[in-house]
Amino acid sequence: MRLYEYQAKWLFAAQGIPTPPGAVATDPEQAGAAAEQLGVPVALKAQVLAGKRGKAGGIRFAQDAAGARAAAHDILGATLNGFVVESLLVEQRLDIASELYLGITTDRSRRCPVAIFSASGGVEIEEVARSEPEKLIVMPIDVAVGFQTYHAMNLALRGGLGGKLLTAVADVASRLYDVYWQYDAEVAEINPLVVTQSGQVVAADARMSIDENALPRQKNLPKNAMPGSDLEIAAREQGLTYIPLDGDICILANGAGLTLATMDLIAAHGGRPANFTEVGGGNYLKARQSLAIALSRPRIKALFVNVFGAFARADHIADGFTQALVELKPDLPIVACIRGTEEETAWRLVRERLGIEPYKDMDLAAAAVVARAYGRG
Repeated sequence: MRLYEYQAKWLFAAQGIPTPPGAVATDPEQAGAAAEQLGVPVALKAQVLAGKRGKAGGIRFAQDAAGARAAAHDILGATLNGFVVESLLVEQRLDIASELYLGITTDRSRRCPVAIFSASGGVEIEEVARSEPEKLIVMPIDVAVGFQTYHAMNLALRGGLGGKLLTAVADVASRLYDVYWQYDAEVAEINPLVVTQSGQVVAADARMSIDENALPRQKNLPKNAMPGSDLEIAAREQGLTYIPLDGDICILANGAGLTLATMDLIAAHGGRPANFTEVGGGNYLKARQSLAIALSRPRIKALFVNVFGAFARADHIADGFTQALVELKPDLPIVACIRGTEEETAWRLVRERLGIEPYKDMDLAAAAVVARAYGRG
């Protein structure tokens, strides 16, 4: 899960990494007001999840508020490297003396994090690695020891730095690793890490990507740094898997494979799946939360519950989703297909609590839910 630049900078700044004063703007007037408040000149940077923004016209500079409004008018709404620009980061323009590169990333071949530093920043780090590999310093990190101050000092020293600049860059490197570790990042990168004319070291840009598998435990991640709709975020916070689709037949199945197969069957019978909602493992105990989220979308025409009880028994899963449906009382057709361990008990629960006859054949059940959703039978 990649963060926008301004979101990554929030996390960097909270850890004590120097960043330029800035504000997010979603329209030209906000951009002009931000320029007046921050003091000019300013840089206006398109907030899209893509690189090479400068070459694509996504970074502009303005000498006054009127110029900031004009630049924002040109950038907002434009398509940049395949992304529509919906917001800008307006920052004080830095008085740059030199540009460095600093990053912490996960090296899967080494099976550990690595710190990367180069005195040649401001360009694609892949280009530096290709054309001047001797300028790229890579240091594996032992997670049992962490990235200590002496490691950071050694990294900067090997990169050719000395004096106060060495100390300042080492301090940023240590703090960058702390951000990487705290937020379960796959990469935390500053390119360029700017040295100003006055000798300050500032993160002029920020790139950060977080391991999506770790999101349920990232309680301190800013809410507006979470990708997806409100429903996706709500599901993620409860440890559930929910992906909205453009259809109108709601699906609840146990296991990712069965969920995908259910979606395919619905499509094969002419239906349109409305979601991918997997309730597997221990998550069948959260059937109410799963169904409340999946059914809250507008235009849902039917619900298809498809269960195969193997590791989790069919009657346990049926107990969870039937209780949930009794409480939620959705006003739409419901089709249930149940097979597996203790399936007869599960069938009885469906008949008694929901008043419907469960299917034993998945293909017939899929055909039935499509027919009922669209009034075909």
